[in-house]
This record gives sequence, C-alpha cells and structure tokens, in this order.
Amino acid sequence: MLTTTLAAVISLVTSLIVTIITQYWNTKFKQKEQEREERKKLNFSYSNPLRFALERAYFRLSKLLKLSKERNAEFKKKMPTISNVSEVSSKDEEWFTFDESGYYIISSCYMTACLFYQIEKMRSEVPYLSLDKKDDARIIALMYEVTHSFATEGVYHVVQDSIGIDMYMPEEKRLMSYREFCQLLKVPDKRKWFDQLISFYIGVGLGEKSKQVQQTVDAIDQLLNFIEISLNKGTPAKERQRPFK
Repeated sequence: MLTTTLAAVISLVTSLIVTIITQYWNTKFKQKEQEREERKKLNFSYSNPLRFALERAYFRLSKLLKLSKERNAEFKKKMPTISNVSEVSSKDEEWFTFDESGYYIISSCYMTACLFYQIEKMRSEVPYLSLDKKDDARIIALMYEVTHSFATEGVYHVVQDSIGIDMYMPEEKRLMSYREFCQLLKVPDKRKWFDQLISFYIGVGLGEKSKQVQQTVDAIDQLLNFIEISLNKGTPAKERQRPFK
C-alpha cells in the first residue's frame, strides 16, 4: 500500500515538474517570438522609407544607364535639352511635367533629393534599430558608399545633407511634393542649392557618366539588399523587377 502511494506521489510530482518546465519553455519561446516580431516591425518602420527611396533611385538610374548604352529613340526623347542649370528656372510647368527631357531630369533629381533626406534621417535613427553591432556599422558604411558615389561626381556630402534637409517641410511633417520641388527650382536663389544635383543628371542624361552611374547603382543595390535581407527578410532589388518611370 505504502509503495503504491509513494509511486503515485512520485508520478504526480514528476508530472507537475514536467508541466511547469514545459510551460516555462513555452512561455520563453513565445516571448522570444514576440520580441523577434517587435524587432522586425521596428526595423521595418524605420527602414521602409529609406528602402522605398533607394528602390526608386535604383530603378531610375538603372534605366538611365540602359538608355545611355543603347542610344535609341527613347534615349533621344529623354536626352536633356538644356546645357546650363540656370535654364531650369526659366522653364514653364509643361517642361517639368509633359516634356520628357525636362520631366526625366527633374524627377530624377527629386527622387535623389528624397533619398538624401532618407539617408540622413536613417543615420539619426540607427541607434533605435534593433541591430547587431556588425550590422549597425555595416548599414552606416553602406549609406556612406551611396553618398560618396554622388560626392565623387560633384554632389558634395554637405550639399547632399542640405538638399535632404530642404526637402522636409517641418510644419506639415512631410516631404516636399514633386510640384513644390519644381516650383522651388523656378526661384534662382533657391535653385542654386540644387545645381550640383541637376548638373549631375544633365550629364547622366547625355550619356556622359555611364561608369559613374554604374558605381552609384552598385552602391545603392548593396544598401538596398542589406536592408531587404538583413532587416526586412525580403526580396533583393534585382529580383523584384518593378521599375519606376
């Protein structure tokens, strides 16, 4: 009788211990899963605006690079009709919207200006991301490679920072629209701060900077893929095939 009772007690205690341990590890597992999801959401919320800006710049520059190599009818349509950046301020609204050569240059500048803002914003937000130390250093280095690729072509680092700041409208807490950007460029004193960027895209549009554009595309591609794979667990840019016109 005593043996039977003892065996029952041991069985009960063992079952209780197993249940407690199982519940403990299940709780720990759920907590870790929740933490991973929270980190993923946090990283996504911070990195997604930069990812979108990079994606637009990647496809636009890739398109310009392709056109400069093929030199076809489409290239001729989009080829810049201006030789000096000061001419931009005298253009009418149709040139910024319906004229393919005007639209393509200025919209490219707009996309890149938005990218400069997002890069500068991400630099300030890196401490809030849930990253390993090596990833922390890696994303900063990759962002530098992107900005440096533009700097080597005359869009200097501090000018990029200035352009990025100018793109943000603090009172409305949003980036400048394309229309507002075009209106700004029509004011010569304000346009001057964007002249380096416009000059860069005039050269790109004329097919004069193929090697440099390829370097910029490669730098953007590396940063974009790092964000997609390391932060968002998504699909690399080259596999998405969603060009922006």
